[in-house]
Amino acid sequence: MNDFSYRQYDPDQVDRIIRYALKLKAKDTLQHEDLMDLIHEIGLEKGAVEAAIQKVDVEIRKEAAFRKRSKQRNLALKRQLSLFLVVNSILLAIDVSTPGTWWFQWPALGMGLSLVHRWLRSHPFHLSKVAVGNSCG
Repeated sequence: MNDFSYRQYDPDQVDRIIRYALKLKAKDTLQHEDLMDLIHEIGLEKGAVEAAIQKVDVEIRKEAAFRKRSKQRNLALKRQLSLFLVVNSILLAIDVSTPGTWWFQWPALGMGLSLVHRWLRSHPFHLSKVAVGNSCG
């Protein structure tokens, strides 16, 4: 048997060890009562744990809201892309079938810029959003 009594663990390691132990036990969830018993055995204050539970609940709700907004934005982006392809295909067909200079690229450019703007709004490059996405494990 290994002697781990000399080792120290940072919070991330503790979280990973507990998650892995729960998986080995084939149990991915804990009842609130069991969690509080575990916290009592570790020696943490009940008030601190209750505050942490409330904070985690808020974070989970924010993450769910972010995922919902992201899904809605992606759907709107797909709709706009479909519209872009249909409308510009029709404009190209009209432009090809009529004599004169090419003009369809100008509406395509305007719609393309709008599409890029929509894409940038639906895929923000904020590190905080990336961190939120990765904080669940």
